[in-house]
Amino acid sequence: MSRIEIVDHRGQAYFSRDKGLPVAFERSATVHYEDRAIGQVRLAINDEPRQRFLGSIAAVAGVS
Repeated sequence: MSRIEIVDHRGQAYFSRDKGLPVAFERSATVHYEDRAIGQVRLAINDEPRQRFLGSIAAVAGVS
């Protein structure tokens, strides 16, 4: 995870955490309570863990 934000219905940040990592993709979803939109969750994902995994597979394949 690179960043997560929870904002209220006015768009003001309720919670925010940013690790400053490069972002591979972002997703957002509306938060509902009793059939009423009360805010939004925004999540940014980085690609670093997958890249490290693929790099280690490549290194093992190269050594083999």
